[in-house]
Order: sequence, then structure tokens, then C-alpha cells
Amino acid sequence: MAGRFRGAGGYRVLAVVALGAILTAMACGDDPSEPVVVGDGTTTVTPSPEAAELALPRCRDVPEVDPAPVPADPSSDPEVAAWQEQRAEVGLPSDEASTLAAAAAEAEAEAPVEDLGFPMTAEEADRFFGHQESNGELATLVQEAVGDEPWFAGVWLDNVHHVVGVGVARVADPDERQAELDTRFGAGSIRVVAVEHSEAELDAIRQSASAWLEGQDLRDYGLGTALLQNVVRVDLEVLDPARVADLAAAAAGNEGLCVAGAEPDEVVPEGPQPQAGEGWRLLADEPGAGRAYATGFAADDTAYAALWADIGLSGDPPPVDFATEVVAWFGPAVSGSCPEIRLDDVALDEATATLHAEIVLIGGARGCTSDANPHAYVVAVERAILPDRFTVSIGAPNTECCPEGTTEAELADP
Repeated sequence: MAGRFRGAGGYRVLAVVALGAILTAMACGDDPSEPVVVGDGTTTVTPSPEAAELALPRCRDVPEVDPAPVPADPSSDPEVAAWQEQRAEVGLPSDEASTLAAAAAEAEAEAPVEDLGFPMTAEEADRFFGHQESNGELATLVQEAVGDEPWFAGVWLDNVHHVVGVGVARVADPDERQAELDTRFGAGSIRVVAVEHSEAELDAIRQSASAWLEGQDLRDYGLGTALLQNVVRVDLEVLDPARVADLAAAAAGNEGLCVAGAEPDEVVPEGPQPQAGEGWRLLADEPGAGRAYATGFAADDTAYAALWADIGLSGDPPPVDFATEVVAWFGPAVSGSCPEIRLDDVALDEATATLHAEIVLIGGARGCTSDANPHAYVVAVERAILPDRFTVSIGAPNTECCPEGTTEAELADP
């Protein structure tokens, strides 16, 4: 049973056994929060700081009804600071010293702790999963007992307080509901949180939003209930103001509705595959060839022929003048449901001596399956722009995408 924590991908997770999905993708993709993995690691759309006004709030701006605590002393190390935040969200000591001690203990442990994306000691993990199991069983009982009440607004695992959280809509007195649930399930096992909308109200909003979505010509969308935000969430590929206004007008009770998606000015436009750029030219662009998260390098005809065969490319390799060029292969991982990628550039980061591909997902934000399919891009790169030693990487410098997707290269005299 998963509870409330940030996993390795950085997304808030909330799940309760048999209580339904928090966000349900209704079109392309099995998880709207899972970006397609390409080129520089993950291609996502970053919200514009000057985004257009919309008739509905953006989901990223809707606060949680029961937010997790924030560590008071975040580390200057971004990774440690992220660990602190994640530990706080599951009720563990989140000061820097405790976090580093847990990381050290985990590193020294003979039996590794189940990886949740942040460090825990074995004792902490035992307590955490013990709470998960017992509270998960209780959450199911609560759902069965009061799920049809007009005030009911959902149930979740409150890992901060190690209890079951229950949302109580404004139609009821939260104190009375707390007393009632304490009597039925035992004092200290349930924590009532006051919210605006009941589960029945959110169901009505979701149904009206679903009817609107089904009437649109959309390549992809997502629809579901964001339980800890107490809203219905609609994921659109592009946050077009006119379309969002139409959704707001069509969906009943739109004060309980939010939208997510790419801003119009940040959508990667369609366009032909560039055949060349500054210091490079394209030799091969073949979906399904090679391996995902892979790279390669060749600096002479023999190595080039072997690399071409290893990738499994069709046809004969185009000619390359190895007196002035070398060959690099980039093998991104591509979602089978979102194959619309394009190699826009090949760039050298001089500070890290890293040659990497800039590969984009064409279009806006959408839910993409997390399968990793190969797509081979092979390019000729001018020797003159390269240092004597460099790294060919599927990910841009300073990303955690694909440490295995690198090839160390050295230029010898042609």
C-alpha cells in the first residue's frame, strides 16, 4: 500500500486500497503525471511565469486541504533538501542531521530498505509500512461505513500523523463528525479535515466535465478527482483560454474544478526534422532501431560500420569524412503512446565536455505510457568543435536522466 510521499520521480502519491484512483487518465497514457522520456531525460512543459488568465484555476495553484509540513532547515544540497521534504511528508524527522544519518544508515545496511526515493532507516521503514498496513485496513472500513454520507469527501492515509484522514464537507460540523468517528473507530485513529466539496458534489462535477470532454476533438486528456485538493482535475494538452472558458461554462459547480496542461506559448510546434545544425548533420533517424537510453561513438570507418550494424539501422551507412568529422549515436527512450519526437539540435556543453542531443516531444502536455521504446538518431559532428576527450550523453549535463546512457569518447588523429 502506498501512502502520502514523494517517489523518485518527485510526484506526490496518494493511494488507498480499493478506494479508487486519485487521477484517472481517460485517453492516451496510463498516468498523466508520467512524462515521456526522451533526449534530455524528460520532456515536460514548464508553466510560463506570465501565463494567460483562465476561467478556471490551474491545478498547480490549488492548495492541498491538508498540506504536509515543510522542513525548517532545508539543506543547501538540493538532493538532501528534497529528502528532507519527503521525510517530512511521511512524518519522519526531517532536520538535516537526521536525514543524513538515515542516508548513511541505509548505505551501510546489509539488507536494503525498500526504495521510496528518499532515505529511511530499517526501523523507520518498519514503522512506516506497519502504519500503512493497519491504516489501510482502517481506511477501507471507514469508506464502507460512511462513504454514502452526504458530508463524506474522501479518505486517505495521513502519514504525517500516522492516522486515517477523512474529508468532511461544509454541510456538516467537523467537530461533530470527529466525535462520531472517534466513537465508531477509536479516538486517535481518525483525523477529520474540513473541505468545501463532498464526494457526491465532486462526482457531479466530474460527470459534467466528462460529458464536455467527450464532445471535444481532443487527442488526449485526463480526468479525475484530486482528493487532497478537493477538486476535479482536467488535464488538457494545451491550456487554450477559449477552450477552458467553454469547459467552465459546461461543467456544473466549476468552483470545484481545476485544469492542467501546457501553456500555449510553450507548446513545441510541429515541423520537419532538421537535417543539420551548427557543427552537425543527420545521418539516420529511425524509430525502433537500437536501444533505449543508449549512445555510441565512432571515429573511423571500421568503428562506424560496426556501430551501424550494432544499432541495426537499415541500408548502408552514409559517407562520413573522418578527417573532419566523427559519428555519434543517441538512443532516447520514447513512449509508445507519444512517439512524436524530433531531434532539434546537438550541443556541446563546454563546461562538462558533454555532447548531448536536444530531443523534444512535439505538441503540448499529455499522458504518455511509461514504456521505453528505442529511436535511433545518428549524426556526424565536426571534429573542430570537439575537445580531445568528451562524453556522448543521452541526457543534458547536470540531469539525472540516464547515467547509463553515456559513452566516453577520445579523438585520435584521423
